[in-house]
Amino acid sequence: MYVEIENLSKEFPGVKALQDVNITIEEGEFFTLLGPSGCGKTTLLRIIAGFYRQNDGHIKVAGEVIDNVPPHMRDIGMVFQNYAVFPHMTVEKNVAFGLENRKVPKHEINTRVAEVLDMVQMSGYEKRTPDKLSGGQQQRVGLARALVIAPRLLLMDEPLSNLDAKLRLNMREEILDIQRRLGTTAIYVTHDQEEALVISDRIAVMNLGVVQQVGTPWEIFRDPVNEFVSSFVGSMNKMGGEEAMRSSKSVKELASTFPPGVKPEECTVCFRPTDTEIWTGSGVRRDDSVYFVGKVNKALFIGTGVTYKIIVDDDLILTLQSEIADPEDIIDEGETIEFFVEKKRILFFDKTTGGRLRQSKGV
Repeated sequence: MYVEIENLSKEFPGVKALQDVNITIEEGEFFTLLGPSGCGKTTLLRIIAGFYRQNDGHIKVAGEVIDNVPPHMRDIGMVFQNYAVFPHMTVEKNVAFGLENRKVPKHEINTRVAEVLDMVQMSGYEKRTPDKLSGGQQQRVGLARALVIAPRLLLMDEPLSNLDAKLRLNMREEILDIQRRLGTTAIYVTHDQEEALVISDRIAVMNLGVVQQVGTPWEIFRDPVNEFVSSFVGSMNKMGGEEAMRSSKSVKELASTFPPGVKPEECTVCFRPTDTEIWTGSGVRRDDSVYFVGKVNKALFIGTGVTYKIIVDDDLILTLQSEIADPEDIIDEGETIEFFVEKKRILFFDKTTGGRLRQSKGV
């Protein structure tokens, strides 16, 4: 493994920021730390960079323990949320800064700066100062400055959070393309679930200083290990096991999916809005699915389809997402509808611990 984080813990006065973190990252991997504000992801990134010192545990990069290595000697590039470009320097001076500190020959600095500015699509802006650049351009300069030193590890701390939505989409693709082209090992911090799913080879979901799950985007989204991960990464419908049994139009089918030995009152039943389908009443009912009936409370047009808020069992509100061909297809508020979800897409979690409970075999 290229990066090894072993039994890492960090405390601030009155706060356990990180608790026994263990993560391994392969060379060339784009690895993301994902979680809500205050979960410890930025603290972990800053410990790797050397800005903070952990209380316990070790960090290895390429087999080298870097616990006592000063930040400027770790050969790590860092891209910050607030751009962190020098306002009094031109673009080329900003990018060349790290190379000059390393006493790289002038002709090599000029070559490498030109190459990396071309890579981040900032050629022609060499003589401009940051106040003459947009937010996206400043972030490109920050990325170029981190890349020009050819770091063995690239760290990015929510680098796109200050950009508008469309620019974020473009920049995240550019960052991923550059990382793939260079083969640089990258650790990326974000609280944006969609961003993490799109760009990552693997993701570590964190909460309250604890790593909840490490896996590929598919594993995190489709096979969450606990209720927190299932809810944080994408939307999720939740109901108690007893509520689900009362609300279901196919109680027998639902009961067959419950984990062995688990009673309805002991678990939470979950499924994603995108895994629902509205029953039109035509054809044969599917025996691989569970059906529910409810009343449309809201119908929200979202461009690619409609999000429905459905009242089930008098006071339980579930969310459905459905594609539509034209406006006439939108179901009116107040109308009763029937919908279904495949058994294999239903998830169960322990009501007390939040841990995942696996379905009966064969589902």
